[in-house]
Parts: sequence; C-alpha cells; structure tokens
Amino acid sequence: MPSDANKIIDLIKNAKEQFGRTPPLTISALPNFNSPQTLVADITKSINILEQLKYPESHYDCKKLEVDGKNILYVKCKGDMQTLSDEELEHMARMSLLIRKLSILGGIASSLNEFSDNNKRIESVFDTVKHILKDFNRITNALEARKKMTQIRKLIVPRPKDIGIDDFISHISNKFKKTYNENSKTGLKLTDELTYHRIRHAEKYFVAGLNANRYLINESIIKDKTYIQLDVPLNAKLTEDQSKSFNEIYEENTKKAQWFDHLVPWQQKRVRDVFTKNKNTKPNEVDSFNFDTKFLSSSIQDLPGLKNARTNYLIEEEKADNSLKILASSIKMAAPVPYEVSESFRGTLAEQNIAQLVETIGEKAKKDFEILWGKDRFKNNPEIKPLIFMHSLLSEIKRGVGNDSDLVEAQRTAINDWKKRNKNSEVEVIYGNDTLNFNRHFRSSDLSHQTEVLAYADKFLAELKKEPLVNKEQKEKFDLINAAKLELKNLDNIDIPFGRNRIAFKSAYLGLLVESLGGVVVSNCKSGKDRTGIDELYRNAMKIYYETSEPPKKLPRINDTGDDRKRFVEIFVNLFNSMKIQEAAAANTPGSFGVKEEYFFRIMCLDIGSALSKSFVESSKRAAWNKPNKLKKSEEEEKAGLEEKVKKIAEARKQYGGITSHPSRAPQSHTDVRTNHEIFYNNNNIERFLIYKDEVDIDKLDEIYDRLQDHPDYISLAPGGSAINFVNISNDQDISVGVYLEERDMSGNYTFTTLRVPENIKNATDEILKAEDNTPLPNKEYLEFAYKQCLAFKELNPGKIISIMNGEDTMLARAYEVACVVNNFKYINENKNTRNIELSNDVTDKVSAIYKLDSPAFEHTPSSPRFR
Repeated sequence: MPSDANKIIDLIKNAKEQFGRTPPLTISALPNFNSPQTLVADITKSINILEQLKYPESHYDCKKLEVDGKNILYVKCKGDMQTLSDEELEHMARMSLLIRKLSILGGIASSLNEFSDNNKRIESVFDTVKHILKDFNRITNALEARKKMTQIRKLIVPRPKDIGIDDFISHISNKFKKTYNENSKTGLKLTDELTYHRIRHAEKYFVAGLNANRYLINESIIKDKTYIQLDVPLNAKLTEDQSKSFNEIYEENTKKAQWFDHLVPWQQKRVRDVFTKNKNTKPNEVDSFNFDTKFLSSSIQDLPGLKNARTNYLIEEEKADNSLKILASSIKMAAPVPYEVSESFRGTLAEQNIAQLVETIGEKAKKDFEILWGKDRFKNNPEIKPLIFMHSLLSEIKRGVGNDSDLVEAQRTAINDWKKRNKNSEVEVIYGNDTLNFNRHFRSSDLSHQTEVLAYADKFLAELKKEPLVNKEQKEKFDLINAAKLELKNLDNIDIPFGRNRIAFKSAYLGLLVESLGGVVVSNCKSGKDRTGIDELYRNAMKIYYETSEPPKKLPRINDTGDDRKRFVEIFVNLFNSMKIQEAAAANTPGSFGVKEEYFFRIMCLDIGSALSKSFVESSKRAAWNKPNKLKKSEEEEKAGLEEKVKKIAEARKQYGGITSHPSRAPQSHTDVRTNHEIFYNNNNIERFLIYKDEVDIDKLDEIYDRLQDHPDYISLAPGGSAINFVNISNDQDISVGVYLEERDMSGNYTFTTLRVPENIKNATDEILKAEDNTPLPNKEYLEFAYKQCLAFKELNPGKIISIMNGEDTMLARAYEVACVVNNFKYINENKNTRNIELSNDVTDKVSAIYKLDSPAFEHTPSSPRFR
C-alpha cells in the first residue's frame, strides 16, 4: 500500500458519507445574474451547478462536495455502462457547451480590470451572460418538455437550437470589441486579432481559481464489483530557482525572469494577482506563491511549474465489508517542456520543471518503496533504487502533422542534465517516449527505454530471489512483474490484428511493470488530457482484467480473441463511460468534456471504438470545443510569430546596440510593466531600448530607424513613457532623438508623434550655457533635452501642471526645473510635492530668449492624447 493510502481511503469514505446526505441539485439553484459586481462569482456558481446537471439521471448520480477543504466532484454510475442513448448524449453535449461558453465569459469578466476600467464594458459582458442564461433556460425547458412527450410526438416537436462554440466566440468577440471601440478614450480601434488573443489568455487565469484544489471521484460497477477512479491534484511546490524567478516580479528595480518579461502588461498584472506571495513564508524559506493551491491548466505555458498534474488512483471496493484497496496509481500531466514559449528560455523552464517534478515525487517514491519491500531488502545492491519512469506519449517523427519531436528532445535533454547534476540521487530516473497517436504509423518503435526498464526489472528480480517474500502484497507484485515482463516480450514476437494499437499495449505493460516494481510512472502528452487519459484507461482496464482473472492470473494480450478479448473491451467501455477521463479533460478546459480521438488510425483499438459507438464520437466532438477555430487560429499565429519576433529583436539589438546614449547616464537595467518596453544601459551606452511585446509590431523598428537617420534632429517627446529612444550622432555631439508611441491599451495600431528641433534653438542653447550664475546648470545635452521637452509640453498643455521627472537623475531633474521656470510650469517631483525654483534674472532672461525667436520652436503632428 502506498504511504498515503490511509489518507486516500479516509477521503473516499468521508466523500461517500457526505454524498448520501447531500440532496440533488435542480436548475432553480442557478443564480439570476442581477449584478455586474457579482458576475465572476455567479459564473463560477453556474459552472459548478451545470457540471452536476450535465449527467443524465438515468445512468448517473453526480454531486459536488466539499470534504476537508477539498472540492470534490463525485460521479456514481448506475449499473453497467456499456451504452448511452442519443438523448443522454445530447443532454451532456448541451450542458457541456453552456459550461464552455460560461468559462470563456468568466475569463473575460475576471480580467476586465486588466483590460480596462470602463464600466460600460463590464455591462456589456454582463448583458451577454444574461443572454446566454436566457438561452440556457429556453433549451433546458424544451428538453424537459420533450421528455414528457411520447416517442411519436417527439418526431413533430422541433429540437431546441443552440449557437455553436465558433459562432459564440465570434459573437462575444464582436460585442466586446464594439463596446471597447465605442468607449475608447484614445480613438484607437480594437482589432480582431487582439480580441481573440485576450479571450484565449484570459480564460486560463480564471480556470486557475475555478478548479483549484479539485478532486474527481468516479465510481463504476464492473461484473458486480465496484471500482473507484480518483484524481488528486499533484500540488507540486516550486523549487528554489522557480520561487526566485517569481520573487523577482514583486521586487522593484530588479531584472525580471525572461518568462515574465515576455508577457504583455495585463498578463503580468494578472500573474501578480493570481500567484501571490505567501505571508506565512519564513526568511530563507522557499515561497510557493500559492502554486499548490491553484490549478495550472496546460494553457498556462508561459509560467514555470507543472501543468495539469494530478495523481490517478484505481481502487477496488470489497462488497462484503465495503473495505477499499488501492490497486494502482500513476501521475498524469502536460509536457514539462513549455511548448508555447521562446526557445531562448524554454530549456531553462524545462530543467526547472523536471527538478520540481522529481523533488515532489522523490520522497514519496522512497517511502512507498520502503513500505512495500522493506528498508534493508536491497542494501547490498546500490543499483536498486526506487524507480521513476517518466513516459511521454508525444509524436516523435521527422516531419508531419502534430510533430512533437522538439518537445521530446527537450524533455530528454532536461532529464539527462538533471541526472548528471544528481549522480548520487536516491532515486533512479528513466525517460522514454512512445508515439501513441496516429503518427506511430510513420516511425519505428523506440525500444531503448523498454530495454532499460526490463534490465532494471531483471536486476530487481535477481535480488528478490535471494530472500523469501514476506507478505501477500509482495507476492502479488512479484507475480505481476513476471506477467508484465512476459507480455512486453511477447508483444515484439506476435502478429498483431488489424486495428489494434501496439504502442498502447506496450505503454500499459511498461506502466504496470514499473508500478509492480514499487516505482512511480509519470505520463505526459502535450496537454495531459487525451493521450494520457486513454493510456490511463488501457492500464486500469488491464489491471481490472488481471485482478478478476481466474488463477493463474494473466494480463490481456493484443491478439486475444473470443471471450478474452470481449471481456477486456467490456471493462474498457465501462471505464470510458464512467466519464472519468472526460471529466479530467474538462477540468483543464471547462466544458470541453471529452477526449480527442482520430476517426482513422485511432489511439483506441478499432473494436473498442466500435463498442463505444456514438459515445466515442460525441466525446471527440465535445473535446474539440477545447480550442474553437478562432482561438485555435490565434494560438497558431502566436506560435508562428514567436520565434520570428525573437529573431527580429535579436537583429534589432545587434543593429542598434552601438548607438551611444547621454554621456552621464548611469548604467542600469529596467523593465517597465506599464509601458511594455525594455531598456538596457551598459557602460553609459544604450545597448538596446526596444518595444517588443506581443501587442507591438517589431517591424516598425526599421521604419523608426530610417526616419531618425533621415532627420537627425528629432528628439523624444516624452521624458519616459512609451518611446523608442535612440541617440544619433550629429556634428560629434550626442543628441537625444526618438519617436513617441501613443497609448495602445487594447490595440496593436499606434501612431507616431514627432518633434523637429530647428537649428537656431541649438545655437540659443549654446549661449544660455555660457551664463555665469550661482545656480548650477546641467551639461549641454541635458539642458538642451529638457528645453525641447518642456516646449512640447507647453505647446500641447498650455498652463497645466505636469509631472516630468522622478528625480533619480539629479542633473536631468535640474534641467527640467530650469525649463519649467522659464515656461511658467510648476515642477512636481515623484512625491507629488510642488517645488519652488528660483533662478537669477540673468539666467531667466537668457533662457526666455529662446521663445522670442521668430520661427516656431517646434513643428509637431499629431498632438498626443496622453497629455490632454
């Protein structure tokens, strides 16, 4: 029994007891959505209710429970689950579709403050939610009415209509975009591309809270025996390195981790809001940032940490005394390699995730191993350690659709690097990949990890034979080790019937072998839902088949026929229709209540798919709601543009890196979340200052640079803010030049505001600097820069108080002070305190002479709304 067996069994017993006392829900429990202020809470409540109502009463009993602070969705199957009717499947589909829509709306609603503080936009989403709930009531009432009619009358009563997920995405996108554009303060228009981008990313943070601490319990009856499938969140705490990178995002004037720096500003704020510092963390203790209390779906690719990670248990309930016995357990998760981030730091995140995984399960693996085999069983053979088998199910092919070869290689590299750094580790780690889906037909099977596992098993068995087995559990494990070894070897030497998945059987045998050795199996695919889910079914179905076999017990074979094959297929179908793996997938993306399967070259064997019939087809359709076409296209465009964008940034940095900066600028490194840009100074020279985040087109850099080359007397309008600043060398002098970008809160469309400095102003500045006065003046470059800035402010904001400088650079701050006095502006420092500045009449007169010139001081177009 595993070390956590008592906790698991107590949890199930408590859930069973509460299940019996909890009354069933009705539609009337849904909230009325009366207030925008309770919008997120009402959406969350509705999703929780609909998740239970989606199960047809004829086959299921489903209740949402809270047991010992854990949120449990408990699903009981009523008897044999070989078939589901069209009506039942239709009911599941409609409820799931409504959940999917509400989850998308929940993402928008919970992120509105990051998008904008405009109340009209909140009202817009609120109205849309009410419309969806009205649609829900209409559909539900129609379905209830159809239940009461005779079969003949149903033929003449039309089925209720519902808007599909793709049309819904278009509808909500257009509504949100229209409301934003009508209430835009800047006049900028929100684009389709950015709307879809924000909708897609907003949902993942909503789900992080929605499905936090979520447990799944599915109870099935197979051949008069009760089996329970339990999903427990892995709740992996951050490693020291991961925690350090999170800590940086809360510290001022600190260079941020690359993963955070590549997020757009509203996402950076959302990350800070969702993953907060733990107040109870002691000094020098690793902060978890509440990662162990949130649900990280596979869509949160751009953060450190394990995604969609949970432990699955298969438990048998004895009919005689209702006692519970854990038959199997394994870990399922999304790929530890974050496939949606830049290759420049993907490897670093993968290494940290692998370290986090081993740290999380390593101690448990050692305890479980010792409980099963005893503390001193292998003391004379240091090669026998608790085994952790990291098994990916990705498409490792040279070319083709869905090629995951880069992820496999990155995972293999990260694990090998970990093993090199931890040569004295107390656990043995083996990694292998098996292409489980249709791409298995385009490559030969990789046998290297199978060979490693079998070699480990041979050494293990040799040690076991030296001393007698001491208890029933050890003898059962010993028998299963030999059974799994036998079937693995047979698999390579038998003819395989058409339509059966050899890799699925190999993967299941390997998993059963490692578990029987007392090891831990960690399976992953890209999202940790579909391939890992079906792999879980193969393994659990084989375990039940084995446990219910007449002595001598045997595992199912891929070439079984007759009653043997029929029994395995029936077990598999029962487990599939219990909806455990579909519910796990829906936890990752609410409403996507199913697993994706191809209609040809299936992961599931063809005879299993045929036995499942429409249940299999409908599960695949519901799974496709995970990524509606518009959002899927947005993701593909983002992925396609990511590496190209990184490449352009590198090229721009190389091109512009040699341009010099203000001579007295202090070296510093800074990232401004609000303005979405990056600044680096090195040895008093600007190394790079580029706006490069998702909402800005890097191609514009070339255009900007060309304009600066053509007009070396351009200067930056804003003394900070959203500007791309370069220093162009003209007449052997450093002159600050730049292009100001207007506000672009929700839009990638932006305009340039430029200022041209006539030559006679430069000459006048030279005269001012010659003035002798007790008031110290800054050097020429700073004073010249400040004059031009203040003239711009005066031109755009006559008579208004402004805040120009934060005071960190005293020389430049002094230049602004001088310019403010001349322009009759009040200078306000960062503490919002007005400072009274006095200059001698001589200096004031000479500075004022600038504004008595006949020619306009500046030519500017258009005026910036930032300074209205």
